[in-house]
Amino acid sequence: MTSKVGILYYYEKEKEEMNSPYMGRFQITQAFTSEHDGLDLVGLDSKQIHSTVNGTVIHAGWENPSNHSQGFGLYVCIRVGNQDYYYGHMSQIYVSVGQTVKITDIIGLEGSTGYSTGSHCHYCCRVAGTMTPLDINAISGIPNVVGGVYDDGASGGTIPGGGGISGGTPNGGILSDAFQLSYLNGGSWTIFTNQAMSNMDGIKIQATRVRPYYLTYRTRNQGQGDFYPYVTSSQDDYAGSNGKPMQLLQIQAFDNNGTKLTTGVVVMYRVHVGGRWLPWVSNADPEWMQSVFDKHHLDGSLDTTSADAGLPGQNIDGVDIRVYECNSQTGGSLGGLIDGEVAPGIGYMIDGGWEDMGTGVLADHIDGLKITTNPSKPYYLSYQTWNQGQSGFYPAVSSLENDYAGSAGKPIQLVSIRAFSKDGTKLTSGVIVMYRAFVGGRWLPWVSNADPQWMQNVKNKFSLDGTLDTTGYYAGLDGQNISGLEIHVFEDSSSNPGSGDFSGSEIRLATSYMFDNLSNWNTFDKTVTADHIDGVKIQTDSTHGFYLTYQTWNQGQGGFYPEVTSLQNDYAGSAGKPIQLLSIRAYKSDGTKLTSGVVIMYRALVNGRWLPWVSNADPQWMDSVKSQYNLDGTLDYTSYYAGIDGQNISGLEIRAFVGTTNDTPIEGLVGQEAPPTLSYMVDNNWTNFDKSVIPGRLDGLKIQTDASKPYYITYRTHNQGQGTYYPFVTSRENDYAGSAGKPIQLLSLYVYKNDGTKLVTGVVVMYRAYVEGRWLPWVSNANPEWMRSVQAKYNLDGLLDEKAYYAGIDGKNISGIEVRIFEENNTDIPDTPQTPSGQSKIIDAPFISQMPNYPTGCESVATVMALQYAGKNISVDTFIDQYLPIEPLNPLLPVSFDPYITFGGNPRTMDGYGCYAPVIKTALDKIFANTYYTAENITGLSLPELCSKYIDNNIPVIVWATMEMKTPYISKTWTAWTGRKIQWVAPEHCLLLVGYDDYFYYFNDPRDSKARTYYRKEAVDRAYKAQGSQAVVIQADARTAREWKVRQVLSAFEMVKDKLPSGSIEFEKTIRLLTSDTVDVELIVSETLNFMPINTNAIYNVTKGRLDVDLNMGSFPVLGAEMTPSIFLENGKELRDIALKMSSGNLAVSVKNVVATDSYSEIAISYIINMNDISLANGSNVEMSMELTQIIKQKRPPSDQEGQEMEIFENITALYRSFSSGQIIDREAIGSFFSETSVATTMTIGGIILIAIMAVLAFA
Repeated sequence: MTSKVGILYYYEKEKEEMNSPYMGRFQITQAFTSEHDGLDLVGLDSKQIHSTVNGTVIHAGWENPSNHSQGFGLYVCIRVGNQDYYYGHMSQIYVSVGQTVKITDIIGLEGSTGYSTGSHCHYCCRVAGTMTPLDINAISGIPNVVGGVYDDGASGGTIPGGGGISGGTPNGGILSDAFQLSYLNGGSWTIFTNQAMSNMDGIKIQATRVRPYYLTYRTRNQGQGDFYPYVTSSQDDYAGSNGKPMQLLQIQAFDNNGTKLTTGVVVMYRVHVGGRWLPWVSNADPEWMQSVFDKHHLDGSLDTTSADAGLPGQNIDGVDIRVYECNSQTGGSLGGLIDGEVAPGIGYMIDGGWEDMGTGVLADHIDGLKITTNPSKPYYLSYQTWNQGQSGFYPAVSSLENDYAGSAGKPIQLVSIRAFSKDGTKLTSGVIVMYRAFVGGRWLPWVSNADPQWMQNVKNKFSLDGTLDTTGYYAGLDGQNISGLEIHVFEDSSSNPGSGDFSGSEIRLATSYMFDNLSNWNTFDKTVTADHIDGVKIQTDSTHGFYLTYQTWNQGQGGFYPEVTSLQNDYAGSAGKPIQLLSIRAYKSDGTKLTSGVVIMYRALVNGRWLPWVSNADPQWMDSVKSQYNLDGTLDYTSYYAGIDGQNISGLEIRAFVGTTNDTPIEGLVGQEAPPTLSYMVDNNWTNFDKSVIPGRLDGLKIQTDASKPYYITYRTHNQGQGTYYPFVTSRENDYAGSAGKPIQLLSLYVYKNDGTKLVTGVVVMYRAYVEGRWLPWVSNANPEWMRSVQAKYNLDGLLDEKAYYAGIDGKNISGIEVRIFEENNTDIPDTPQTPSGQSKIIDAPFISQMPNYPTGCESVATVMALQYAGKNISVDTFIDQYLPIEPLNPLLPVSFDPYITFGGNPRTMDGYGCYAPVIKTALDKIFANTYYTAENITGLSLPELCSKYIDNNIPVIVWATMEMKTPYISKTWTAWTGRKIQWVAPEHCLLLVGYDDYFYYFNDPRDSKARTYYRKEAVDRAYKAQGSQAVVIQADARTAREWKVRQVLSAFEMVKDKLPSGSIEFEKTIRLLTSDTVDVELIVSETLNFMPINTNAIYNVTKGRLDVDLNMGSFPVLGAEMTPSIFLENGKELRDIALKMSSGNLAVSVKNVVATDSYSEIAISYIINMNDISLANGSNVEMSMELTQIIKQKRPPSDQEGQEMEIFENITALYRSFSSGQIIDREAIGSFFSETSVATTMTIGGIILIAIMAVLAFA
C-alpha cells in the first residue's frame, strides 16, 4: 500500500490483498476493537463489494436462514490458507460456495441485513474455522479511524485529472484497468489482459468498477449475414456465438447519460487475421487516436476511417483491446446555431470544371466536391471521397480550407462527411448533415454524421423524401460511379432531437411487488427499490383498449416463467426467488402487438445503478417519450427485457404512455393472396416471374406493389463479394436491390404502413431462398403465429424459420427465390387450419399445460394427457411424485444422470433436463400393474406408421421432438453413471400426437395454452428423427379388457377364483368352473349386457367400487321373527367385495331356479354383473356382462337323521312350491334375505339364515 496526499491509499494491482472491499472511496463508521472484531465500512463511490483475496468461497448466504435479522445477515466468507475473510450485512450475493474468486472479483452488494442499523459492510478476518479475530488493520493497512475517508482505487466520478469526458484536446491519457476481458473458444472462457492470440467465437468485456462511461460491443461471426446485437460492458453477457468464429469486432463508448463518446475515452482495438495484425481501430476521433498511439508507443498503424476491426469472411485469431482515459476539459455546448437549415457553399467538379450545386445536382459523373462553411460558425465539416481507380479514400478536407476532395478525371464513388466543433470534438447532434448519392439511376438512402434519432427528427421536420441509412458512414456504392449528390446541413440548438411525433399523456398502472412470500405484497407508483423483488403484478383498466403481457426470469431458473396478462389477477415471479430479468409487451384488445401508440418504458436497478430503459415500442417512440417527459438515463433500443442475466434486480421503474398513433389495423384486407410484380436480374438482363423462380443465379431483385395499397415493402440484398448489405429499396420505387454480375446471397425484407409504421401482422410476406438444390425455410416480416396461420391456410410446403430476418446462407449464392404476399384480416387469425386437408384424423384428447407448474415436465404432462384419455384419472403431481423415476441434480457436480433410466433434475423447475421413452414406459408399467392396460415403447416407428397404426385407431401417441419443432442441436455431452455416452439434443420436448392431415401433424403441446397445436410435417419429421424417433403408446383392446375384468370379479369368490382356464375366455358359452356332490358353479360371459332380471327389486348400482345402499332399514318382520340391520350387514359383506372388483355397473343376486322331489332338492343362486364403462386406450368404453351361478344340491336325509338337514330339505321344497307358482324370489338389500316380491315368504328364519350361510361359505 502506498500513501498519497489527500486520498492516503490506493490499490496496487500486484498486491496479493487489496486494502478494502471497495473500488473507490469508502468511509470507516466503526473501528476494530476487542468487542468489534472488524471494520464497518461504507462505500461512497460504489456499493459493489469486491474480494480482497485470491481464495475459495466457504459461505455465501444467510447466517440464519430462518431469522434474517440475526448476526451478519447475508454474508460471504472466503478462505485463504489459515485465514477466513468475512464480508457481512450484504444485500445481494453474486458468488456460491466452492467458487474460486480472485482479487477485485465482485462478490455482492453492500446492504443492511442481519443485526445492522444502516447500510455498510462488516469486514473482518479470523483464524480459519474459528471465531478468533485477526488484526484487520494490520492485514489491510486501513487506519483504525472512525469517520476517516479513504480511496482504494480511482473514483467513479470523472475521468482522472479532468472535469468531463468529452471535448477538449487529446493528451494521451492513462491505460484503464476498469475492464475484465475474456474470450470464448471451444465452449470455454479465457481471461486475458489487453492482448490474446487464439481462435475466438465470442468476447466479453465487463466493467470491474464504476466508471462514468460504459462500452458497447458486437461481433459478426462466421456464417452470419450481419452483426449480432450490441452488448454492454455493464451486462454479464458476451458478443458472439459458440462454434462460430469471430470475423469482425466493433466497440463504442458512451457516457452514463447515453451520449456517444469520440473523445475523452479512447478504445484502441485491433485484430490478428491471416498471420498479421491489422491496423488499430477506435471509437475516437483521429487526433485522439494519434495522441494515444504516440504517447503509449503502440506498434502497428492506424485506421481512422473504419467502424470495425477485421476482414469480412476471414476468421480472427487474435485481439488487442486497450481502453484509455484521457484528461479532457469539456468543450461545452455549441452556441450561435439558428435552429434550421443553413446553406454552405457547395461546388462540384467535372473534368476539371467547377459548378455551384446548391443543395443537389445530377450529372453524368462528379470528380470532385468542395464544401465551404462560414468561419464564424462554431463548427466545421470534414469530408473525403473515394474515386474510381483508388484503393481508399483521399485525405479528409476541412470546410474552412479553400480546398476540395476528389481528383479530376476520376469519378467519385463514395463520399463521407463529418462535423466537428472548433475545438475538434466530433458532433453527432446539434449540427446534422444529411447527404445521399445518386447511383444507377436512383437515390440511395440518406447518410448522416448524426445519431439515428436526430436523423429521423430532421427527416420528419423538413419532409425529406427517401429512406435513412442509420449505420452507414458514407454515401455511394463501392465500385459504382456517383451521378448525383444531395447535401443538407441543419443546425439545432436543442439538447435532444425533440419530442418527435408522440402526442399523448402518461397513465398510471396498478403495480405491486412481492418479496420472500406471497403475503408480502406492496403497491408502488412507477418506481420501487428493495433488497430484492421476487414477483411483480401489473394491472390495466380494460377500458384502455390495450393490455400488457409480462414475464420474469427468477434466480435459479433456466428461462422465463410463462407470460401473465395485466387483465388477470395474477403475477409474474416466484416467492423466495429474486427477479433477474423482466420483459413487458403491449397488445391491443384484439391481440395486435403494439410497438407505437402505447409506450411502456421500464428499467431495472442492478448493482446499485439503473440500467438503460427498455420498451415494447420502436426506437423513435422511445426517443420521443424520453425527450418529452425528460426521463433520465439511457435507452436500449434492442433488448426485450430489463436486467442482467444472473444478477438480482433490486429496483424497478415502469412507466406507461398512451399517445396518438397511426398504428391502426389496415382496413379492407379481405384475407387473400396479393401477388406483387416481381422480376429478377442476371448480368443486367431482367425477367419477370410469378411467385417463385429458379434461374440458377440472381444478381438483382425488384419487388413492386400497387401504389393504392395501404402498405409498402422495403428490401435489400447481400451480394457476393460485399462486406454488408446494399441499402434498402422500397416497393414504391422503380428500383431494385442487388448489383449486376454479383449473385445475391442474402435477402432481407420488411413491411410498413404508408405512414411508416412497421407491420408484423395483417400483411404477411413469406419468402424463401433456393440454395444448393433445396428450398430453405420460409422467413417473414410477420410474427410466428401469423406465419403458421398463413402456411396452414394456403398450404405452403416447407419449414418455417420464425427467428431469421433474412433468407439465404451467408457466403452461398441463391439460385432461386419465392416471394408471397398475403393480406389477412388483422383481427381474425385462426388458431388451427380451418379444415384439415385431404386424408385426416384428429383425436379429441384432454389438454393440460405444463406452465407454470411443470416448466421442464413436458414428458409427465404429455403422459398424463394420454392416461386421462385412456380412462386413468391420474394427476400430473401424482405421476411425478409416485411413478416417475427422478435423479436430482447437484449444481456443483457434473451432469451424470442417464435419461434412459431417470428424469434428470426437477420437472417443477426450469433447471430440469428431461427423460426419454424407457423412463416413461417404466412409470406406466408401475401404474398399470395388475390392470389390463399395457405401455409399449414403439421407438423406431416412422410418423406415418404412428398415424396408421395408432392415430387411425383413436390411440394418441407420446412422442419426443423439439420445442416448436425448432432446429435440433446437441447442447451438451456427458458420460452417465451407467457408462452410457449421452448427447443431449436440444431444445428437447415431449408432446402428445393427436392427429394429422396432408400437411400437418397435430399435437396437444404441453408448452401451449390450448389443444391442437399444428406443425408442418417436414419440421416434425426433422425434430422427431433427431430425438431418435422415440414414442410410447398406451394399449388396452376390448377383448383383453373384458377378460381382465372377468378374472378380477372372480377373484372375489375364493372357491373359484383360480378355476377359470388359462388363455382366452369363450364368450356366450357356459363354462363349468366347479363340480361336486353338493355344489356346482357355472359361468357365462357376454360381450353385451345380458342376464339382468327385469322384474326384481334386488338390482344395485355400483359406482367406483361402492354399493348404492340405504342402511336406514329398521327391522323386517318375517313369520313373527326379526332380522336386525347388523345381520344384513354381516351377511352381505361378500357383495361389497364383488363391487370393489367391478368398479362400476349393476349387481344383482337372485334365485334362478329351485328343484324339489321326494328324494332330492337343489337351488340355483345367480350373481348377475353388468359393466358398461370399461375404458380402453382409444378413449372409448366397452360393455360386458357375466352370470355366475351356484347350484346347491341336497338329498333327502334318512328318516333316522331328520334333524336340521331335513328342515333344510323341507324349506327348499316349500321355496320350490312358491317359485314354481310364478313368484319371483330376490336377494334383498345387502344380501342374505330371500323374499317373494308379492307375498310373504314361506321360509322360516332358520332356513333363510342357513341358505345364506351356505352361499357365503361356498364363495367366501
